[in-house]
Amino acid sequence: MAVAFRMEEVVPCTKCTLNPIPRSGHRIVVDERNMFSVGGYNPANVSSQTDPPNVVVLKEVWRFNFLTKKWKQMVMKGDVPQFLASHTVTLHGNTLVTFGGSGVPFGEQSSNDIHLGKLDLNMDTVTWSCLRCSGDRPERKYGHSQITEWPYLYIVGGTTGFIYNSDVHRLNLQTCHWDILFDSKQSGENDTAYCPEGRYRHEMILYDNKLFMFGGGLANAVYPLDKIPVFSLETMKWEEVETKGDTLAHSSSDTSKGYPSARRCHSCLLFDDRMYLYGGRCNSRIYSDLWYLQLKTLQWHHIPLNMNVTCFFHHAAVSQSGCMYIFGGVVSTDSEREERTNEIHKIWLHIPSLKEMAWLVMSDYLTSSPSLPTRGELLKLGVPRDCAQRV
Repeated sequence: MAVAFRMEEVVPCTKCTLNPIPRSGHRIVVDERNMFSVGGYNPANVSSQTDPPNVVVLKEVWRFNFLTKKWKQMVMKGDVPQFLASHTVTLHGNTLVTFGGSGVPFGEQSSNDIHLGKLDLNMDTVTWSCLRCSGDRPERKYGHSQITEWPYLYIVGGTTGFIYNSDVHRLNLQTCHWDILFDSKQSGENDTAYCPEGRYRHEMILYDNKLFMFGGGLANAVYPLDKIPVFSLETMKWEEVETKGDTLAHSSSDTSKGYPSARRCHSCLLFDDRMYLYGGRCNSRIYSDLWYLQLKTLQWHHIPLNMNVTCFFHHAAVSQSGCMYIFGGVVSTDSEREERTNEIHKIWLHIPSLKEMAWLVMSDYLTSSPSLPTRGELLKLGVPRDCAQRV
């Protein structure tokens, strides 16, 4: 039975013999049927000393089906993006939209290209094309954040590997024209307007026509979460807003006086009027905490979890029905080599509807059957069309 705010591991089908290797620096997107993992990094993905350095950057797309619980590596076609570590990805319809990213060594090779990946789920292919754009194109970068709100795509912050910024760029996906909405290099010492410190591996959401930026940092620094940089798309200016701490949150190394501790390499997502934050890193500490910020009141709430899954450089996404999925990341830095994972976890962010609960029960029954029924057969049985389309 689905319970709100209970973490569960999603175990792939035992019949699935091909699974993605552990990874970090990847990105995931979800719909009601599948989770797509794009790119990533694993330094152990080297079979010999003759392998090129970029073999550790995983130029691949995997699809995980929620019904069958099977992974499928999709065939890459066309102009495949080459810099798929600490890049960004959003899903628009059946098209992946990626920007930027780094190769190896980090910062020495990076991208400022927009790639579109057309998904064909019948053939399990992704056909890539590079979008030719005009205007004030962002510099090559990685560790930035991306929001797609048709017809616009927003890119905020990031690093070249040496220089960090808090620039705000906007791409019109219909005209393929870039505009720079805020140039942090033009914000000098004599400028009294607020400008947040440049950063990478922060997270961002779009709410009430404003871009909210959470955490992030430099290679050796992180930014706090009690005060949030917010960029207005009406005034084209940054401001810093003060949030309210959770007075009921237990004091621990995960909290800072009722606020989530400063961090980078975490994940944030928007569901209803709440921003949910999970995991991340500050120096040698790896977090496993879940928080949400009520955006109407700017009130933080800490959510105790039943599992202690520490991770950073992971990624998370939420389905329309309100289920948050977390995949991959670095889970340990205790040994000489960082330990990465390919585990999937999920958390319902609210109590699902009765229809959704019924579908979850039916999904378990269907996957235990010798063969899956077709969509037409499910419709004849009275299964709602939107549920039958998930098969």
